[in-house]
Amino acid sequence: MEINTHLSPEPVQNIQTVNRQPTKALKLDEIGEWSELKLDILKKYAGAYCTILRARNLHPIYIDGFAGAGTHIRKKTKELVSGSPLNALNLEPAFEELHLIDSDENRVAELKRLTAGKKNVHVHGGDANQILPNKVFPTIKFGQLYTRLIHSYFSFGTLVTVIGNVPSARF
Repeated sequence: MEINTHLSPEPVQNIQTVNRQPTKALKLDEIGEWSELKLDILKKYAGAYCTILRARNLHPIYIDGFAGAGTHIRKKTKELVSGSPLNALNLEPAFEELHLIDSDENRVAELKRLTAGKKNVHVHGGDANQILPNKVFPTIKFGQLYTRLIHSYFSFGTLVTVIGNVPSARF
C-alpha cells in the first residue's frame, strides 16, 4: 500500500489526520500484531540494555541495517506506529550513537527529517552490506573496554538482533 504522507514523530496517529504531501511518495509498511510485538520487545530490551551499559560507563550503539522510514501503518486501524529507529531514538537512557540504514531514498529522506538536529544519529542511504563494513564499523572507537552493539535487521518479516562484545573492527 502506497501513501503520500507527511509524518509527525508522534508514536501513533490516525492516518486520516496526516497532512498529504503530493510531491513525494513515501511507501510505509503495514504491520500486524507480530511485528508490533517484535517492536515492543526490542524497545523494552534496548531500554534495559542501555541502562545496564550506561551504569557501567560503557557506550551503547544502535545500528539498524533496514531502518525503514521510522514509522509503520497498523494493519487493523491504519494508525501510524513508531518503528525501531524512533523507539531507539526515544529511549532513556539514550544510545550514545545511532546508525540508521535504508536502501530506499524516500525512507532515508524521512529518517533524516525525523532525526534532524540529533548529532548522535547518522542516517545512511544504500546497501547495509556495503555501508556497515565501509562506513559504520570504521567509525566506532574501540579501546580496552569493548563497545557493545545492538544490530537489528528487519528482513523478510524476520527480526534478528545481534548483541555482543565487539573486540575489533574486523567482521
